[in-house]
Amino acid sequence: MTDTIPDDWESSLSAFKNRGLSTAQLRTAWEAAKGKDDPWLYFCGVCWNMIYEGDLTHISDDLAR
Repeated sequence: MTDTIPDDWESSLSAFKNRGLSTAQLRTAWEAAKGKDDPWLYFCGVCWNMIYEGDLTHISDDLAR
């Protein structure tokens, strides 16, 4: 599976962490990606979905105030 990780993977992890994902969330996303046809693509999709869900939660909370 490591052959599917791009050379610039560290910048992706930094971007996900900068958007608020924890190390535990990144691990969870990686575990979910294991065994997929394109694990890196799946991992990134899971991460972006968690980020978007978090953003939507913040927007909903702001609108409720």
